[in-house]
This record gives sequence, C-alpha cells and structure tokens, in this order.
Amino acid sequence: MPPETNKPKSQSFNFLRLLLSLAKVCVFASNNFKQEQFLTHRFVLTDKSE
Repeated sequence: MPPETNKPKSQSFNFLRLLLSLAKVCVFASNNFKQEQFLTHRFVLTDKSE
C-alpha cells in the first residue's frame, strides 16, 4: 500500500464530496428561492382577490 497511489485518490474523493455539497447547497438555495417567490405570488393574488 504505497502512499503515492493512495494520496490522489483521497484528494479526488474530497474534491467530489466538495462538489456534491456545493451542488446540494445550490439546489437547496434555488428551491428556497422558488418557494419564496411562489409564496409571495400567492400572497399578492389572495390580497388582490379580497
């Protein structure tokens, strides 16, 4: 088990995990933004109908 072959694997694995967490954050943020827009849009619609 030489460290030379072990090192780049863990580095790329950490990089992939970082990308995955970034993607999760991006998806979560975009979903949050869409939900906020939808809620404010509904609120405006109900406010107008009253």
